[in-house]
Amino acid sequence: ENALLPARNILVGVALICAVLFFLNVWRRTWQLPSVGLALLALSAVLLGMIWPAIVQNFQVKPSEADKENSYIKENIDATREAYGLSGIESEPYQGIPDDRTTRAEGVEVLSQLTNTPVVDPQQVRETFQQRQALRAYYSVPSVLDVDRYTIDGKEVPLVLGLREINQDEINPSDQNWTNLHTVYTHGEGLIAAYANRIAPRDEANGRIVWAEGVSTPGSDGTDGGRDLTDEGEFETRVYFGEQSPTYSIVGKSGSDADDVELGLADTDNDEGDQRSTYDGKGGVPVGTTFNKLMYAIKFGEPNFLLSGRVNGNSKVIYDRTPLERVEKVAPWLTVDGDPYPAVVDGRIQWIVDGYTTTDRYPNSQRESFDAMIDDSLQQTTGLQTLPTDEINYMRSAVKATVDAYDGTVTLYEWDEEDPILRAWSAAFPDVVEDKASIPEELLSHMRYPEDLFKVQRNLLAEYHVTQPKTFYEGSDEWNVPQDPTNKNRSQPPYRLSVQTPGGADEPVFSLTSVYVPQKRQNLASFISVDADAAEDEYGQIRILRLPGNTQIPGPSQIANQFAADQEIQDALLAFTRTNSKALFGNLLTLPVGDGLLYVQPLYTLRESGEGTYPVLRYVLVSFGKDVGYGPTLASALNDVLGITDGDEPFGDPGDPAEPGVPGEPDEPGQPGGPGVSDDVASLLEEAEEAFAEAEQALQEGDFAGYGEAQERARDLVAQALEAAGASAAPSAEPSPGEPSPSGSAESSAGE
Repeated sequence: ENALLPARNILVGVALICAVLFFLNVWRRTWQLPSVGLALLALSAVLLGMIWPAIVQNFQVKPSEADKENSYIKENIDATREAYGLSGIESEPYQGIPDDRTTRAEGVEVLSQLTNTPVVDPQQVRETFQQRQALRAYYSVPSVLDVDRYTIDGKEVPLVLGLREINQDEINPSDQNWTNLHTVYTHGEGLIAAYANRIAPRDEANGRIVWAEGVSTPGSDGTDGGRDLTDEGEFETRVYFGEQSPTYSIVGKSGSDADDVELGLADTDNDEGDQRSTYDGKGGVPVGTTFNKLMYAIKFGEPNFLLSGRVNGNSKVIYDRTPLERVEKVAPWLTVDGDPYPAVVDGRIQWIVDGYTTTDRYPNSQRESFDAMIDDSLQQTTGLQTLPTDEINYMRSAVKATVDAYDGTVTLYEWDEEDPILRAWSAAFPDVVEDKASIPEELLSHMRYPEDLFKVQRNLLAEYHVTQPKTFYEGSDEWNVPQDPTNKNRSQPPYRLSVQTPGGADEPVFSLTSVYVPQKRQNLASFISVDADAAEDEYGQIRILRLPGNTQIPGPSQIANQFAADQEIQDALLAFTRTNSKALFGNLLTLPVGDGLLYVQPLYTLRESGEGTYPVLRYVLVSFGKDVGYGPTLASALNDVLGITDGDEPFGDPGDPAEPGVPGEPDEPGQPGGPGVSDDVASLLEEAEEAFAEAEQALQEGDFAGYGEAQERARDLVAQALEAAGASAAPSAEPSPGEPSPSGSAESSAGE
């Protein structure tokens, strides 16, 4: 302001003088005047545009930079926070360490807040989905599954979701001809879902996940008894438009009497085991005329458009099939979020895509690389399309878009009604974006806070949470997004959880969460969350819980080290790791609970050799305060970390409450807190289950002495449980009908 801007004003005058000298040359007709003009302009540009500002900067500004730049730093802070939607943040101090005297009542309150905590890692269970639910080699699920919430049996539950899409790379090479690739293997089939907050008791066949069955998972073999994710009526399961769809497909048969040729999911009622269909959606381009065939033969470099009998008068060609491509074609002025996710809405699968308006021209706001800001351990691609570079300094979640997975229909809904860039584009292209009020209620219930926007905001807040120019200049309170403990070369991704924060709602809220660590340190600095349920009034409210700066509270990497070094956890894993398996640590979740921070991490084992392997969830690891605990379920891990002894009343697993204040899972036998079984009986049965598992493991290892000891201990526990339940049975040398066999588990007796 004091050197560069005045210098530029002077240069404007110098440039005018140079122009006059050039015009005078019309009469003088000599090189002298133009040469003088050019020399004057060059000398002025160097002296006034470079040397003078550098002198002012080095000899006037830098010696007292913090004071002289104060007002400009303040402008930069305010403009940056406004440009990225950070001006309305709620920040408050948080203790971060629970009291040592955690009581039983407080423990129950802790568990009640964790009812919908996802203990299933969407990345680790991908292979379980692939092995157990893909059903055919030519189907596949995404590399990272999505987390959404659905109302099942009148209760909102988190689900891990993935579409069963076509994967032509897995078709036998000898069958990969043009006809098969482009007219037979044309589409995927159905949505696969599992409960994110439930663990199947000792059900290793499913990786210990519980499938959410129904018309959305045709042909699945889950253990949950069948739950319907959709309303009653027809449900369109075919997926022609998805993240893994082929480049193009030819659909449509020559006449109503012609055979269907498009291969679908195997039908057990069909003797041949195949289900055939023909696409009849409104998407696709007619390709039946000779001219169209010629044009598409040139476009795709494929003469079979002209030669094949599969291309007939009723044929259509489907292309531009990924959700991101389709939204970008309709609205190329949008920056598209890199993580579209599927939702079941009104009997159809809809891809939901977030669209942003961005620019790099917002006055005084900080420019940053979009790609660098959204990078983390799960990031694969970027949706940035509109800017010539990836630097931005303004971003708004302007549009929510949907793409129909069957016919490819794209619908854009206005979201940020105050965004000036969106208003300008809507005026240029009227009727392209529908009003926010026209969003169907069922669709709105699945919309959530966009992930890329949150990543950008958390990246900026690492520095711009500071609002005092002096502190900002000193850099004494800068934060970092921590490294992912399972991938130390990348940042930890944000996680979708139901959390209850001080100052927020009275009940846990579906949120997008992350944490910060101080600059170049691994202890925790703060917890950040944003209310992510688009149907709620508080949607988009960012909350920061600042931890005390004078207290050492461990961060994610330090907690991961505690888990990895804990001797009890290592001993528990020994039985698996020495039998050709390796341990896999899942996503490390952080939740504010009871004035403290609770860390939750699932622990899987994976068989290292053989085909068809997938991770099996063995334990849930928990850290609360100074203690570490583990167990086969979240409830048992909390019992361990809070020191609930045999004489105390154990927690039940999250789910439908068996009685007020004590959450339990009534549908899963063998879990403490279930109906019809007292808590002490359930606890004994759980111990018996573990003993029988130890016996089975010992038998597999040839340790017959250990097998006998574990069997005897398990039978004693079953006898104690029967006695506590008022039964008159006694253990016998052979398992009774109500007692599990050495190769089974205690679930059967718990069910009895």
